[in-house]
Amino acid sequence: MRTLDLDWFEALDLLSAWQRLDFESQAALLAAWPRGGIERRALDPDTVEVLLAGGWCREVEASRLEIDPSVEPVVVALRAMFRAPVLHGAAAQAGAARRAASTQALDNYLVEHCTQEDLERLGNLRAEGRLHIVSRIAGSAWVLAFLHRDRPGALAGARRERYERVDAETLEVADRLIRILLEQGSPWALGDAYETFVEAPFEPPLEAASQDAGGSRRSVGRWRFADALHFVLREALVLIGLDDELRPFLGIWPRAATVIRRRRSAEEVDIEVAAAPQERWWRPQLMDDLVALLTECANDPPRVKANRRELFVKAEKAISERLAPFPAWCRELQLATDDASRVGRAVGTALGLGYAAAVGEAGRDLRLVPSAAARDWLSLPVEERLRALLEQFRADGGDDGRQEAEDERGDDESLDELAQLTRLLPHRPSHYYLWNIDFATPTLDAYRQLEGAAGSSVAGAAVASDAADADGGAGGGRWVDLELFLQQKAALNPIEEQLSPERLSWLGEAEVQRMWFLVLAAFFFERLLALGGAELGLSGQRICFRLCPPAAFLLGLSDEVRLPAAASAGRAVVQPNFEVVFLGPSDQASSDFAELAESTPAQRRGDAVGTLFEITRASIQRAASVGLSADELIDRLNRLSSQPLPGNVVQQVRAWCEAVHWVKPQRITVLRCTGPEAAARALAALGSSARLLTETVLELDSERLSEAQRRKLRAEGVFLDEG
Repeated sequence: MRTLDLDWFEALDLLSAWQRLDFESQAALLAAWPRGGIERRALDPDTVEVLLAGGWCREVEASRLEIDPSVEPVVVALRAMFRAPVLHGAAAQAGAARRAASTQALDNYLVEHCTQEDLERLGNLRAEGRLHIVSRIAGSAWVLAFLHRDRPGALAGARRERYERVDAETLEVADRLIRILLEQGSPWALGDAYETFVEAPFEPPLEAASQDAGGSRRSVGRWRFADALHFVLREALVLIGLDDELRPFLGIWPRAATVIRRRRSAEEVDIEVAAAPQERWWRPQLMDDLVALLTECANDPPRVKANRRELFVKAEKAISERLAPFPAWCRELQLATDDASRVGRAVGTALGLGYAAAVGEAGRDLRLVPSAAARDWLSLPVEERLRALLEQFRADGGDDGRQEAEDERGDDESLDELAQLTRLLPHRPSHYYLWNIDFATPTLDAYRQLEGAAGSSVAGAAVASDAADADGGAGGGRWVDLELFLQQKAALNPIEEQLSPERLSWLGEAEVQRMWFLVLAAFFFERLLALGGAELGLSGQRICFRLCPPAAFLLGLSDEVRLPAAASAGRAVVQPNFEVVFLGPSDQASSDFAELAESTPAQRRGDAVGTLFEITRASIQRAASVGLSADELIDRLNRLSSQPLPGNVVQQVRAWCEAVHWVKPQRITVLRCTGPEAAARALAALGSSARLLTETVLELDSERLSEAQRRKLRAEGVFLDEG
């Protein structure tokens, strides 16, 4: 078999010579390997080599390196693969028209295999038609798609139009070759595979068997193996490359090799922290912020801007003062650390869940008012309240609820699916190439793997009470480094597999990886952490986290929601003077008391112990304004306090609740008449829809007069002065 005027059988016979070379000889061979294109005459031993890091460069000369003569045919064969022009046959033909056709075909090849960044970097070289197959511009998306197939011979389906002339048996051998190369990862894997495959019972097509003079099974295996190897080398693999230690390795084309090497190195990173964190923090922060917002809305509805989504600065500041602060060590980490961002997120969530609505006239008295659903939600115990909130965001559950990614989906169908995931994923890339890409399943899988690695520690029903650490942790899975975790999952980018080669080329792998990282990070901060599914820790100077029991429900792995055991432990005492003294730090108790008491300066500056809250008439009546009764408030205070409430506190709380009264604001329309006779005529015309307030003033039961009522007034000789 001869291709590019090279005898591949000879090259195959000499493959075993590679493993006999010492490391210095291997390094010399690799150092002579060019990274750029070179004309066909470079196969001449007297031709000057291209620099290792150079591209197309006629002027630059490099010193020649000594290469073991025994592997020279292999070197020539491999160089020919990447130095020969794409259209070497057509390019050798004369004629401007044929050269133009060759250039056009070359452009088509480059568009299919190169990213836009590659094409821009190549610049004039592409326009002049002097470009050749070089390792750095080879496409890889279809190779990656092939490597993720499970059945033999699937390579034909990866790019069928390119491989119509390759028979199924050769494709099967190529499939097995690729797997052997990737598994062994050594330059002599092909030599070992050759000995195995030559003896394997692969039968050739009839015409090939008739042309084979020997007709032996060994000869047939040799033919099949050579054909498959040529196909693999030409279309899928780079035989020799350099890893970080400058040792040879086997891998697929450079772009795919980079992805695989990146994934392998990412998988080798140990993301688990060595020591238990010295600082910890757990709160369902979004729930806390919603409670603060809705309580303030029930007590004094804040004014809303004309867009009906943003509060005015004064109202925003008033609500910000009621938000529980972050621990100092993790404030810089959060994506929404400032109070304005937290208030904005709470407002958007309340509007989206139907817990609040903008009521009134824009520019005058447009205010954010809680709904009946919000009052019902606020009256729930903390655990049920968290479950109700998690149900709005959770995945459908387990493997049965996952949407399998498909290469080709209709726009309408995919957009409908993505619309259902809006609440699940707080951030989705807006590029139209990614509109039909499933980000939800890979995101959930990335965090579900943490749960699985933790031995089902957060999915079990008994974990909430059994897995809490003795030093007050929230309980859950293993502690992992947050930054390393996000970097690892970003490197193991599953989004590339869903993109076609053309779209992946135009977006670029770096941009796709960046988008995927943002989705992962946003899901962690805006869903897992905000909804109590993760506990943050500080191990040394590194921020770490672990999954908590609510994460199993959010990720669709469990149907039960339980608070972490340590989170429900009381660490505060309500004193007879109405002060709340914390005997030890407790983020959970601090957040719960914020609903029922006024924070002190010590609490606002971040102190964890001491007098942090004070129960006042305003705080109790504000809590009662959302519909909580005196008994419910007293019961909550008793559960939060590590000692029974003092009698005077119970008595005063009841008195403050009894002093709460309700009035309903309502718009009315009045008619001011010129005298008693005019009022009597108007009352006779309007009948039961109006009533007399004074001798000359009538009140209507609606906000405005209807056209029928106007006609009745005119019939009685009463006309409206609307000037």
